[in-house]
Amino acid sequence: MLKKERFPLSQWREAARYLLESAAEDATMEEIRAQFKAAAENK
Repeated sequence: MLKKERFPLSQWREAARYLLESAAEDATMEEIRAQFKAAAENK
């Protein structure tokens, strides 16, 4: 679970766009988690 921290809205939009694109490509949950972790670490 992601820590409750604030991130720029643009970063969430970027992550959401990645998730939508990845879902279309049948991305694994592991890849999706890795992307959110990367978004959380790149403050």
